[in-house]
Order: sequence, then C-alpha cells, then structure tokens
Amino acid sequence: MKHIFLLFGFLLAAFTAQAATITQKGVQPNDGKGLSYNLYDDGTAQVAGIGTCSNDVEIPATITYDERTWNVTGIDSNAFENSSITSVSGVENITSIGDKAFFKCSALTGTITLNAAITNIGEYAFCSCNNEGLSLSISNLTDATIGGSAFSYCVGLKSIAGTAKSIGKYAFRECSNLTSIGNLLDNVTDIPFHAFYKCSALTGTITLNAAITNIGEYAFRECNNNELSLSISNLTDATIGSSAFYYCVGLKLIAGTAKSIGDCAFSYCSNLTSIGNLLDNITDIPNYAFYKCSALTGNITLTAAITNIGDYAFNNCNNKDLSLRFTNLTNATIGKWAFRSCTSLKSIGGTAVSIGEEAFNGCSNLASIGHLLDNVTAIPNYAFSNCSALTGNITLNAAITNIGQFAFVYSMISNIYCLAATPPTLGNKEALGYSARAVKVPYRAVIPYKHQSSWGSCSNLTISAGDPTSVTTAANSGSTTHWATFSNTYSDSELSVEAGKTLTLYNATVADGKLTLTERTGSSVAKGEAVLVKTDAETVIVTPLLTTDLAKAKDNDLLATPEYATILHSQDGCKYYRLTYNNVTDKTGLGFYLGVATVNGTTYKDGPYV
Repeated sequence: MKHIFLLFGFLLAAFTAQAATITQKGVQPNDGKGLSYNLYDDGTAQVAGIGTCSNDVEIPATITYDERTWNVTGIDSNAFENSSITSVSGVENITSIGDKAFFKCSALTGTITLNAAITNIGEYAFCSCNNEGLSLSISNLTDATIGGSAFSYCVGLKSIAGTAKSIGKYAFRECSNLTSIGNLLDNVTDIPFHAFYKCSALTGTITLNAAITNIGEYAFRECNNNELSLSISNLTDATIGSSAFYYCVGLKLIAGTAKSIGDCAFSYCSNLTSIGNLLDNITDIPNYAFYKCSALTGNITLTAAITNIGDYAFNNCNNKDLSLRFTNLTNATIGKWAFRSCTSLKSIGGTAVSIGEEAFNGCSNLASIGHLLDNVTAIPNYAFSNCSALTGNITLNAAITNIGQFAFVYSMISNIYCLAATPPTLGNKEALGYSARAVKVPYRAVIPYKHQSSWGSCSNLTISAGDPTSVTTAANSGSTTHWATFSNTYSDSELSVEAGKTLTLYNATVADGKLTLTERTGSSVAKGEAVLVKTDAETVIVTPLLTTDLAKAKDNDLLATPEYATILHSQDGCKYYRLTYNNVTDKTGLGFYLGVATVNGTTYKDGPYV
C-alpha cells in the first residue's frame, strides 16, 4: 500500500510540474537587472515588468531570490507594454513571450534575435513596434505557436527562419520590412485572414504545401514585391478567402483544387501564369475572382458544375497563350463584365439562365456561344459587342423579351433566328449591329416584327420567316448516340456533321399502332419534310440549298413543323407524333408520343405512348 501512495505522489508531482503556476508575483531580486519577475513553482522565472530598470533592458539567464536560483525562461504578458524601452538583450534563453509583452514599444531599436528556444509568441507580443531603427529576426524556430497580431505593424521585423505549428490572424500584418519567412509555413494547415497582409518587402521563394486547408481573407493581399515567387502546390479542396491574394504580384502558379474561393481572391495577380485544376470542384466563381490576371496561360475549362460566374470574374484575362472554354454549363448565372476584354475566351458550351451587361464585350476570339442563350429571357447592353470572331447564326429562344443597346454590335454573325412570337424590345437601332443581317422569325410574327417601332426602324435588318439552320441532338445521360428530329420548313437542305462523326437519317411511318423506321439514302431533306437524326455528334449542321426541287420521301409520315410551334395543326383524321421524353425533367422514356391535333373540330393534346 505504501508503494501505491508513493507512485500516486510521484504522478501528482509530475502533473503539477507540467502545469506550472505562479508562487510569487513582481519580486525584484538584487541580481535581476532592475526588472520585476513572476516566480513559478517549477523553478522558473518570467519577466513581469520593467521595475526600476533603465530603458536599456538586459534579461539575465538566472536570478537569485529567497536563497534560491531561478532560470529566467520567459517574458510574461504585458511586461513592457507601452513602455519607452529602447533596447533589449539577453533573450537567448527565453522560450515564451506572453501576450502584449512588447505591445507599442515604439522606441525599441537595435538588434533582437529570437532563437530556436522559442515555443510560443503570444498575441500582440510585438504589435506596433514600429521604429525603423529596430532589426528583429527569428531564427531556427521549431513548430512554434505564433499568436494573433503577434507582429502586426512591426516594421522592425526583418526575417524569419524555422517552422511554426500555427499562426494567428493578423500575425504579420503590414510588416513592411519583412523580407523572408523561409520555411515558416511548412507545417501550417491554416493561414488565417490578414496573416501577411501588405508584407510588401517579401522576396524569395515561398511554397504553400498540400497540407493547407484554408487560406483566409486578405492572407497575402498586396504582397507585391516583384522579387517574390509564391506558389501553391497540390492543394486538395482548400478554402480560399476573399482577397486572399489580391494584388499579390508574387503569386506565380497554383496546383491542386479548391473547395471554394472568395471575391477578389486573385484580382490583379499580374504574374500568375497557371491555375492548373484549381476550379475542378468549384461551383461558384465569385466577383473579380481573376480580374486582370493578364499573365494566365495554358488551358482552363469551366465545367458543368459551375452555377455562377460573378461580375468581372475573368475581366481582362487577355494573354494570347491562354485558352479559356466552357463545357456543359447548365443554366448558370453570368455576371456583368464577367469576361469583358477576355481575349482568351474561345468557345462556350451549355446554357445560362442570365447574363450581365457587357459580359462578353471585347471577347475578340470567341468563335462560338453554342446554346448559351437558350434559356435567357433578356440580352443586356453590350453583351456580345466587339466579339469580332463570332460568326454564323444565332438563335434567340421564344421567351426573349429584350435585346439591349449595342448587344451584338461589331460581331460578325450573319443570320439571327428569333423564335419569340412577340417581338422583343430593342434597346436601340444598333442592338443587333450596324451590318446588314437577316432576321428569321415565326411565320405569323413577320408582320408584327416589321411594324414594331424599334424593329421597323432598323434599316440594316431583313425580316422574314424561317427556322434555325442547326439541330441540337437529344441524348440519354452518358450515351454517345444521339437522336433528334429535324423539321425542314425553310428550303431544301443538306445535313452534315463534323469530320470523324457519323450521321444517319430515318423516315418514319405509323400504321395500326406500329412504328417503322426506314434508313434514308444521303443527307438531303426536302422542304416540308421532317426526319429522324441519329448521330454521335453534338450538333448537326443544316445548310439551306435555297431550292424547292427535292421530292419528299414516299415512305415518311413525318411532316415539317416549325420549332417555335406550340400547337401542331392537322386536317381531320390526321395524327402527328412527336419524338420526345415521357419524363422531360428526368429525360427518361424516349419515344414517339401523339401530338396535338384537331380532329372533328376538337383539339387533342399529347396522347398515349405509341
């Protein structure tokens, strides 16, 4: 039993030693250089205050008090706060510096070196030590803890060597003479907000490693020394805060992925050359995210996961060696000026639900916008102004209500197919450009378009009835074989696909509830015919032959119906079938469904599956 009590007593003593507590406060030993000390029960002492010391502080390695020797290992919180001390020596044995230990010691000058013994530097420890005559350096730290605002506005901090376990918010904010941080961040996982904000003298090479999970707001904002080379390697779904690298001209390249990025995260990073796969898992590219990143090169593809591209997101990303593309966007929101003067934007795939003013103004290498406008209801001012590489035909959907001022001015599009039965409002006469252009509208809408004041005053526009000259294929998810219908109402036409893709046309007949498909010869379709299209291409190109000489196929019950038609008209006793999905939302149950028809004066809507 005696041994048990001895063991318990030993463990208690060990625990007490680890959690040292103050036994006496503010003592002033004779050999303490005039300073006052707090004494701890583990045999150590920490400087508590300036006592009767002069402004030239000398910290002894040991002190003697009450016939006992105490090792001086730390500087307690607030020890020299707001004092007029001018120099400090004897910090070689110090392992801990408490909160506000030297806070606002603005007269402090000379050389101070914090060495490998330091394990903790508290909050505000050297904050506002802003005398230009101070030269403070940190050498050979080993996984030290550095508190929030520890060196904020400490213009005397010159260099750091060694590693930190963690750093607090504002830790090195506006340390304007800090030239090097060495490997400080090697073991850090979180770089908090304002950590190195306006450290404008930082130079050398800094690499943020794969362990980083968060880079806070303003973390490296305005680290703008051209001699700095900052890179990010192998990030895995990190969070990058707003303005984290704003005007950080030292940021050169990024590798890895982010989970989210904040507003202005990389604005004015004029030396950033590559962002790798940073955006692979991003759904929201916020305002000003890559504003004026003029050195960006390589290939950047915005994927189907993107739901929002904010205002000015890629504005002035204009390096000729950058190739920026969209793929398979689904009803994304695109903000104002999002790609203005982004000469690197080459093509767009997918749809938007809205686009902002001047979103693509000056995208002089944008050659195709695909079906971007299929679901938008308004095209704002200058949206595609100065898109000089944008050629071919543009289709505006039936829900379009407004086309803003100069929306397509100085673009090279030829025909505009507007499916809206009610003429959209034009912002001005130049909304569709200055050049002569053909505008194709629904048959019954030709007269309303010509007589609507804003359209009728556009002398460069020729308005007539017509359908779009391309077919978008409808595919089951994950399939490479696409089926579509093509209704040919304009003229005899020739269908084609890009090189390396296949195209097969079919006639269809329905008798006694049985559907029969017959493969056609060739790829020509007569005016008034409709055909089924089978292809592995995303788009089928339709070239009008401007003739009506081709004979319609005899074994074909499919008749041409305008894309914009909402009711299929027929003579009594006739039935029309539409190739569509049983569940349009989920895109399941592809087949032929009985369309709207007028029979014996009664209108019937979609009927049962054939």
